[in-house]
Amino acid sequence: MPSASEKRKLLVQRIRYGALVLFTSLIIISFVVSLAYNPFSSQERMRSKLVKVNGKWFYEGVDTGFGYWYDEQKNRLQQQGVSFSDKEIEQLFYEESIKNYAKTLSVVAYTKGLGIRPSDFFYKQLAQALYRTEKPTFGEREYLDIFYIRDIFLGNWGDIQNTLLLSPSSLALLYQDSQNLAYDVEIVYTEKTNFVARFVEKADLETYYQQNVTNFLDTVIVDRISLTNKNVVSNRVLAEHILSNVQSMGWEKAVATLPPEAVVTKDVTITRERYPRVFESLQMVTSSMVLPRPLFENKQYHVIRIQKTPSFEGLSAFAQQRLLKSYLALHFDALWAKYASQLTQTLASLQANPSGDWKTMVSNKPFGYVRLPKLSLVDVYAQDSEGSVFPYQLSQHPEVLSFLVSSAASVKQFEFGGVYLLLRKNGISRTQVKPQTAMTSEAYYYIMNAWNQDWQKMVETKTKIAYRKDKK
Repeated sequence: MPSASEKRKLLVQRIRYGALVLFTSLIIISFVVSLAYNPFSSQERMRSKLVKVNGKWFYEGVDTGFGYWYDEQKNRLQQQGVSFSDKEIEQLFYEESIKNYAKTLSVVAYTKGLGIRPSDFFYKQLAQALYRTEKPTFGEREYLDIFYIRDIFLGNWGDIQNTLLLSPSSLALLYQDSQNLAYDVEIVYTEKTNFVARFVEKADLETYYQQNVTNFLDTVIVDRISLTNKNVVSNRVLAEHILSNVQSMGWEKAVATLPPEAVVTKDVTITRERYPRVFESLQMVTSSMVLPRPLFENKQYHVIRIQKTPSFEGLSAFAQQRLLKSYLALHFDALWAKYASQLTQTLASLQANPSGDWKTMVSNKPFGYVRLPKLSLVDVYAQDSEGSVFPYQLSQHPEVLSFLVSSAASVKQFEFGGVYLLLRKNGISRTQVKPQTAMTSEAYYYIMNAWNQDWQKMVETKTKIAYRKDKK
């Protein structure tokens, strides 16, 4: 039978497991990662099915709850300086937003099932504050439900978690006890996709780039004829005439016959961000090609000849990453089948040398190494001796916590969602003789997040979610 101290450790472990996993979806629903992509721009007031929660369909469109919720997220991110200029990234964030919206609606549905819902007076008050009306529209009223439930979880209308569950403040002392323990840990780690990426040959990437050059260009060098006359209509006609001359006479001869309002600029570097229509016109790229139609960019008409496209090395870091991800999406399975044995062999050799110099052993391999001299069981993130944050949340995983607290072994391997970690325990120390009994902000932050994960798991077991088949 476990002793009192062992029971206490088990209870601590149960509290710690979930720190921060669903912080954004429950504590601060409004900070869901999304949504510069606007799927409603051409729908006007059309509504289409989006997600079904417990048998009820919710819709997308400019006058739906999702439309208002989406717009709030977009505005928040834009105010923080977030910009999504890449269409693939926009689409990805939009798809993730649908999933997060469904989770939000599941909490709304559950709390309504408990009989917790805003009164008509609340609707009128909040609608007046947000929309200057006492009669909210279909979408506004749907969004106000979310607004109300979010406030409940933030404690503005009574702390629902403390009402229905045990108050987390009673566990502050246990948190402090655990926080005072510091584990000295060494970690060798790698991520599956990054591991495979290290084996991609540069020549293969360059070949893939040449075969798909228009998909990844973000800069191109051009010769450009720009029309400076402010009369836009006449400029369009003149630009078409100049293009016709270029096509019939060739670029150099056509340039020699240009009117005064046409300005020629050579070797101009064009970026996708400033001149998106140029890149939209590049279905294919050949040396000295002239774009098939005049382009209107930055309040001017231009006739453009492609002078040079950047090599793979000349692409921006962002474009290179996009290219690499696209290449990996096509070839990942074959690469993993070829090189996975090197990952397992490396980890096996490290485990066979539990007291070896791991840092040296992986110095020329696609693995990271870190030593965390003061790893806490309850901190969300751990730091090395120089203050750099380890990117993976070890306290989120009960297997890691169990290994640190109770395993007799000094080395153990873990795998979480494609991340491989090999941990070695070097020792343990207590940072304080007596724990603090006061509820600190860190303890409250940690425990509330663990509580929210429990809440989300409980809600998910009682919620049925289905998505439309043609989800964007």
